[in-house]
Amino acid sequence: MAPQLPSRVQSTLSTLLLLGLSLCLAPVSFVISLFFSLTHAGGARDAASSRPSALPNGHTAQRTVLVNGARMQKSLAICRTFARNGWRVVLVEEQGWGNLAATRFSNAVSKFHLLPSSALPAVKSSRFGDKSGRAITPYIEALVQIALDERVDLFFPCSGAGSTGQDAVAAQILLQHTQGRVRSMIQTPELVETLHEKDRFIALLQSLDMAAPRSEIVFSVDEALEKLRSDGYPRSILKCAAELDDVGRADMTLYPLLHARTHEPDWEATRTRLSSLSIPLCARTPYILQEFIGDRADTAAAPGNVAKASEWCTHATVVDGKLTAFVCCPSNDMLMTYYPASHTVVGELALRWTSTFLYRLQKHAQASSGHSEPPSPLTRQPSWSRDTLVGRHAPADAGITGQFSMDFIFQPATRDGQVERLVAIECNPRVHTAICLLGGLPELGEALVPASMARSPRTDAAQQLAKAVAEMDEMAYLSSLALPVMEARPAEQRQAHTDLAALTELPPTWASSRLRFYHAKNLLQRAYTAPHSSLPNSWIGHDLPARLLPTAHVLSSPWLQHLMRLVHPFWPAAAVSTAGAGLITLPNPSATPASFDLAAPAPLPPFTDPSFAKDDPWPFFALYHLQWPQLLLWQLLVRRKKWSRINVSTARIFEC
Repeated sequence: MAPQLPSRVQSTLSTLLLLGLSLCLAPVSFVISLFFSLTHAGGARDAASSRPSALPNGHTAQRTVLVNGARMQKSLAICRTFARNGWRVVLVEEQGWGNLAATRFSNAVSKFHLLPSSALPAVKSSRFGDKSGRAITPYIEALVQIALDERVDLFFPCSGAGSTGQDAVAAQILLQHTQGRVRSMIQTPELVETLHEKDRFIALLQSLDMAAPRSEIVFSVDEALEKLRSDGYPRSILKCAAELDDVGRADMTLYPLLHARTHEPDWEATRTRLSSLSIPLCARTPYILQEFIGDRADTAAAPGNVAKASEWCTHATVVDGKLTAFVCCPSNDMLMTYYPASHTVVGELALRWTSTFLYRLQKHAQASSGHSEPPSPLTRQPSWSRDTLVGRHAPADAGITGQFSMDFIFQPATRDGQVERLVAIECNPRVHTAICLLGGLPELGEALVPASMARSPRTDAAQQLAKAVAEMDEMAYLSSLALPVMEARPAEQRQAHTDLAALTELPPTWASSRLRFYHAKNLLQRAYTAPHSSLPNSWIGHDLPARLLPTAHVLSSPWLQHLMRLVHPFWPAAAVSTAGAGLITLPNPSATPASFDLAAPAPLPPFTDPSFAKDDPWPFFALYHLQWPQLLLWQLLVRRKKWSRINVSTARIFEC
C-alpha cells in the first residue's frame, strides 16, 4: 500500500524546520570549509593547470571537458576527477537549477554557464539541424554552442532523467559539426531511447537471450485487467512509462489485489485501485506492467522459510566497447547510503552480466550489419548497426561508448536446489550517483576518456575489440577481459567493516575504551588519507534529519516522537530512513555473511560525505547552505506544492 502522504501544512512546517536547521549549522559548515581551504591549499584547479593531458603526438596541452548536471553530486565527482587528471572543466546547468548549484563552487570548475530549460519545446529552425529528423530544443542549441565556443575536446554528460535524450542528440550534433573531433561519453540517441524505456529495454534483453522479467506496456485499465486475467500471468507491479511519478515511485503494490480472507484475486478492488492512480492509466500516460521478482520459498530449510530477494544497482562506464569503470551497491527505491560491494558475490555476478550484455549487443550488431530492417512496431526496436550503436559520424576507431546504470533483483540460492539468480529490471543510460565511491581513485580519470585521449592512446582498441567479439565465443571472450576500475579491494573493506562493527559492538566499559579509540583512529586515518574507497558514503544533510535526530536521546520521548510524526508522516520512529530501507544480508558459506544497513548513516562526516573533499571543501558548504535553501524556498514560495521526500544527492524534491 502507498504510504500516508503529508498535508500542505505538514509540508510547509517540514520546509521551515529544514531551513532553520541549515541556518543554525551554517557557521559550523563554514568553519570546516574555511579550515580545509586554508590548510589544504592548491586544490583540483591547480592540479589541472600543473598536469596537462598528453596528446597522441607526444605533445602536451590542456584538454577541455564539458560537464552538465551541476545540481547533482555525480557531476561534482566527475569534475574533480577530470581536474585532478589535468583537464580544464567547463560546467553547465539549466536555468533555475544552476544559480546556486553546489558544483559550480568547486575548485575543479574553470568556467560555468547557464542553459535554457530542457523542458522548453523544440524550435522550428536551427543552425544545428539533425539529419535524422529529431527535434532541436533551445537546450540542445545552447549546449552545442557552448561546446563549440569553449573548444571542448570531450562532452561528459551527467544527465538527469529528463535531459538524457537531448544530451544524446547534442552529442551526435557535436560529432557531425566537428568531423568526429569532439567525442561524448554517452550512447547514441537510438540506444539511449531503448535503454531508457522499460518495455524496450526488456525487449532488447529478450532478443539477446538474457533473463528479464515479463514486462508489457498497457494503455488502459481494461487492457491491464485483461492481461492480469490471462492464464499463468505473474503477479506484477505497475510503473508509469510516460512521466516521472513522484508518488508512485515507492509504491510496490502487487496486482491483482488479493481478497483478505480467501487470498484469491479481487478483481473489483483491483479495478478500483487501477482507476485511482496518481497519474491516470490512459493512452496519453501508459504504464509498464512488470513481473514482480521477489522472495523465494525455501522449504528444505524450514517450513515457511523464505530466501530474501534484494535490490542492487550498478554503474558501468563503457569506452569504445570496453568496460573501464564499474561499481555495485545494494539499493532501494531512494538510495542514500552507498556501500562499496563490487567484490561481493552479487558484484561479481553483476560485472559478468554487464560484460555479457556488451558482448551480445556487439555480436548482435555485427550479425545485423548490412540489413536495414525497419523498427518493429511491437517492440519499437531500431535496427542495430554501427550507426545506431556508435554513431554515423563517429571516428573509425570508436566503439560503443556511454554510461550504463543497471538495477537488478538478486534471488539467493535455496537448499531445495534453486540456484542464485540475478535479473536486470531497469537500465538508466546515464551516470549513477554510485560513481562517488570511485571519486578518490586516481586511475578513474583514465577510465572516463576514449582510448585516443588517454595518456597511452591505443587508437586501434575498438577495432581489436570488434575483432575479438567476432572471432571468440562468449566464454573465451569473457575470460580474456581485464578488470575495470573498481572500489577498494576486499581486504581494505573487511578491515573497515571490522572497525565499524567494533565501534558499535564493544560494551561501554573502561576496559574497552582503548580498543574503541584504536578502531576509531583506524577509521579516521583511512577516511582522511583515502576517502571514498572502503567506507560507505552518505550525505550528512540526509542523515541528520532522517536518521540521527530521530534516534537522539533528547527526542526519544513518546510525545516528542508523536509530535514529529504530526509534522511529517515520514518521520521515522527508529533508525530507519525516509525511504523505508532495511538490512540486506548476503550469505557466505566460508565467512561471516556480508550485511549492508541502508538505513544507517555513514561514519565520520564530513569525510564520508561525497560533497566534501579536503582540497575542495566549499561545495560541502554550498550544498547545504546555498543550493538546498534555494530549492526549498522555491518549492515553498513559487511552486507552492507539497512534498513527501527529498533526495539530497540529486536535488530532487518528490512532490505529492
